[in-house]
Amino acid sequence: RAHAKTPHYKAWKAFAETGGVTKQDTVLTETASIPGDWAMQANDAPSSKMASGVLVRVEIVPSQICTFLETIRFDVMGSRDKIKDPGCL
Repeated sequence: RAHAKTPHYKAWKAFAETGGVTKQDTVLTETASIPGDWAMQANDAPSSKMASGVLVRVEIVPSQICTFLETIRFDVMGSRDKIKDPGCL
């Protein structure tokens, strides 16, 4: 997957590999069953919704919370940038 090759994803992966994550659950889902109008959109048009998504739940070592927040912010901002990660949300 192209997303796994981006600098922002690699930063998240590096953080996870340091032991800062004590538990991680990942669920692949279709988005049609997610209630409400907020569900993931492929672009800025409200009528262009994505058909699937990845939901990730993590538990972070308490002493690593600040580093986690910095890392996940970098990952989120990169993931939402259509130039840096065109195949992602």
